[in-house]
This record gives sequence, C-alpha cells and structure tokens, in this order.
Amino acid sequence: MGDKGWIVLTVEKIRNVLKLKSMRFTIRQSISSFMFSGFGFGQGLGMSQAWGQLLANSRVLF
Repeated sequence: MGDKGWIVLTVEKIRNVLKLKSMRFTIRQSISSFMFSGFGFGQGLGMSQAWGQLLANSRVLF
C-alpha cells in the first residue's frame, strides 16, 4: 500500500498478473477503464537480444 491508500504495482507485477509476454507495454486510462498495449514477445527480462549481444561482447564481468 502506498501513500494515501494507493496500491503501488511494479511493471513486473502487472506483467505477471495479466500474463503479458513482455515488460514492454503502455497503459492508457479513460474515464472508466485502462487499456494495455503490448510491444513484443520478450523473455520478460526487459532486455533486447541486441543489448544482450552488446553486453556479451563488451567483456564486462558481473
């Protein structure tokens, strides 16, 4: 529960509850509803294959 009785949801929580395949989505609100629009079929990690390749080639150790 957030300030003033608001419920705070993370992107990951929304994705899991709605069973979205990607974390890349937008939410639009109208007077009486919310519209979710998805943009991909990722692995749910928030990382593109191109970015993963760049990191792999950079030889950075984690």
